[in-house]
Amino acid sequence: MQYAIDFSQLNEGLYYFALLPYEESPKKLFYSDFICVKDKHEETKLITYHNSVNDQSVIFSTGIMFNVRVEALDRKDEDDYNYKSFIPNSVDSIYDNDMGGYMTLYSNPFETYKINIGGNAGIPAYLMKTVNRAFGCDTVLIDNNKVNKVKSATFEAVEADNYPLRSWLIEVGYEETEEVEGLYTYLIDNNSEYLFDDNNNYLVA
Repeated sequence: MQYAIDFSQLNEGLYYFALLPYEESPKKLFYSDFICVKDKHEETKLITYHNSVNDQSVIFSTGIMFNVRVEALDRKDEDDYNYKSFIPNSVDSIYDNDMGGYMTLYSNPFETYKINIGGNAGIPAYLMKTVNRAFGCDTVLIDNNKVNKVKSATFEAVEADNYPLRSWLIEVGYEETEEVEGLYTYLIDNNSEYLFDDNNNYLVA
């Protein structure tokens, strides 16, 4: 069961859900984690995720889009923080004549970036578990920019002595969807961008 709830009419503050199962006996109330409602969340990123097939015990075929907002730094924050994420790279085909001579036959340069989940403050383990599951989906957006984990990339912990929270680095590539021929960007509720074809069919890159 899923619901759409509009938070825009609420005043700034902390809220939670109180859930009462319909058939539970005796009746028990279940409380959600706190939800912070405000106009602008500084030093955070919105991670939106969806999967093309049902997975992770979730029925994604309903079209549900999940969102989680966490403290984070990415390529847009390099001018504001002592944080460098840019990693130049390339896929090369180089000929070796076995006598110490090399010739580049083909080279495709590209860039990847290390994003910092947790930012300067760090996040608790339970929230990082949610982020890890999000990055296991085939559609992941960070502030409306589609990203993909680099092959074999894993989360690297950034921690300090005598401090309970950690930040996590992960190497990703950004997908420049506007350059893909035959596709266009479709805006959903002014929050998330997803790809559709000319027949309005959802596509998975």
